[in-house]
Amino acid sequence: MSELATDTLTELVRQKLDCLNQLWRLSGQQNELIEGGEMSQLLKVLAAKQRLLNNLQVTEHQLNPFRDDDPEQRVWRSQEDRQHCAAMIGACEKLLAKIMEHEQQCEGQMRVRRDAAAERLQGAHVASQADLETVLTAWHDATRRLEHTHEALRGEVQRLTDELENKNRELARKNRLADLGQMASHIAHELRNNLVPVTLYLSLLRRRASADPDTVSIVDKIAAACTALDVTVNDLLHFTADRDPNREQIPLAQLIEDVMNSLRPQLVAQAIVVDLDVDGHLIVNADRDMLRRCVLNLALNAIDAMPDGGDLVVTAVDCHGAIEIEVADSGQGLGEDVRARIFEPFFTTKHTGTGLGLAIVERIAEVHGGAVMAMNCPEGGAAFTISLPKRMAMQAAA
Repeated sequence: MSELATDTLTELVRQKLDCLNQLWRLSGQQNELIEGGEMSQLLKVLAAKQRLLNNLQVTEHQLNPFRDDDPEQRVWRSQEDRQHCAAMIGACEKLLAKIMEHEQQCEGQMRVRRDAAAERLQGAHVASQADLETVLTAWHDATRRLEHTHEALRGEVQRLTDELENKNRELARKNRLADLGQMASHIAHELRNNLVPVTLYLSLLRRRASADPDTVSIVDKIAAACTALDVTVNDLLHFTADRDPNREQIPLAQLIEDVMNSLRPQLVAQAIVVDLDVDGHLIVNADRDMLRRCVLNLALNAIDAMPDGGDLVVTAVDCHGAIEIEVADSGQGLGEDVRARIFEPFFTTKHTGTGLGLAIVERIAEVHGGAVMAMNCPEGGAAFTISLPKRMAMQAAA
């Protein structure tokens, strides 16, 4: 669904919620005016309610394209859009049903109270002041209960409004990512088609200039730039990829060891000591490639934080109904401003890189039903923890 259509749907739903909220307030005023016998004000309230009902009818007509299944009339273009439209409109309809049901209950209660009060006032037992006070007390109790119900429904209106806005933001985010994914796929195809011959020519040039160290150095720098460009394309494709995890049972210790072994030359070159504390029997039900990229990105982030060497500690434990994987470094830690934006796409504090590494980690954790968080270690450095729900992981012994 286009961003314009999404905004239109949100505005129509907001208008409908506003009308429903005003109807609810007028219903409360109507009961009070009936109680007080103020007929002139009551007529004004009834007229205002009729105007709101007319507005609701107009809004309902404008919402029809978001309900319509006719391909020529409907606004939504995917099943997910259809479900989103149905959820937003359905929430309003449920609220309207609640308001109408409660209004009928209130009118019934007021009628019963009025009849009971009339009987008591007409009976012989209302001869004393004490009996009159009893009737008034009962009446006030009923009024207070109605006020509490009004307050509860106002809270329900606010909750539904917030929920609808959150769903709208999430749908808009998915639409933006889908558009970005299409663009990234096209760019990646064009770039790689041109990078392949460039890489081949560089390899040929390096062999021919092997006797000239200066030329070889220049060729190596160009090759490194091509490699960095390919990494950037890969990061962009991984970030915009919209696919469900291909789950399998993965021995977590083996996966983490494989990642660390692939980084061994860089770890040795930077004098970084690795400490692995992973339960060897821990099995995770996840997408192998996605989980490997998570661990790899966190490890690379830790390595970048320790250019002069340090300690890299990786732990994985079964903790309180979740599997937690933590990657900690002994670097400078995270400033508050950096920590607040650390998972934002394209945010980086480094001179190189795309700023997508940690954003990719967060997306992969989310599609697995988990989360990732960043914190500073008490002894210095930073730690990143991926938490996967226990229902998606199990012990090998099981």
